[in-house]
Amino acid sequence: MRGNQEVLDTILQAYRIAETVLVPVMVCLEGFYLSHTYEAVCVPTHDEVARFLPPYRSKVKLDPDDPHTFHGGTGMDVYMEFRYKLQQAMELAKLVIPEVGEEFGRVFGRRSALLEAYRTDGAETILRPRRHPGAGGAVGPVSLGATSGALWRCRRPGWS
Repeated sequence: MRGNQEVLDTILQAYRIAETVLVPVMVCLEGFYLSHTYEAVCVPTHDEVARFLPPYRSKVKLDPDDPHTFHGGTGMDVYMEFRYKLQQAMELAKLVIPEVGEEFGRVFGRRSALLEAYRTDGAETILRPRRHPGAGGAVGPVSLGATSGALWRCRRPGWS
């Protein structure tokens, strides 16, 4: 992530994505530049957030008149069905994330994308880990956000 504003924006979008595809979303940020520093961010008003995040209406509710158990554990008899449904949700997420980013841009005036290119001019492949022959076949780093610039400046000689 490029900055703390992007962290806040991503958290708001994560709620919308999770509520649409019904899969938990984890927002991760790098562990120094953003987590150990501070900067001013535009905190949206409650009304702005409410326009972007309509009230959540759960499809599954606790009801004492219709008791159920909700848990993550499952037996092998339905495990593959759960994994299949999770895969379907993840495929749906690839479609939902850009839509949410566009809607976020319309509401807040800041756009986001599923992937952003960084120093990719002339690249044929993006986000492809490379094995470096001089490092015993170690995979070169793939990074996101603020870490990309730091890695670019600190790369080992011979890594491109």
